[in-house]
Amino acid sequence: MKWKFWKPETVAGKLNDVELKVLSRYLVNQQDIINRLSEQNQKLTAEVQVLREIVDDLSNINNTSINKKIET
Repeated sequence: MKWKFWKPETVAGKLNDVELKVLSRYLVNQQDIINRLSEQNQKLTAEVQVLREIVDDLSNINNTSINKKIET
């Protein structure tokens, strides 16, 4: 019995050298795009976290001011 998953198909026999180079370059380009987007996502995530902290701080100041006015 032959199991297909024991012997994976390769594209080397089906593609010529130019097609393999194009496919290889495509994959490298895709990885570059993924890396840039991941880095941008990390920066934006950090920025959002800082902005949330600022909003929380401002909210706390606002709540403290309201509580002081209610007490008097």
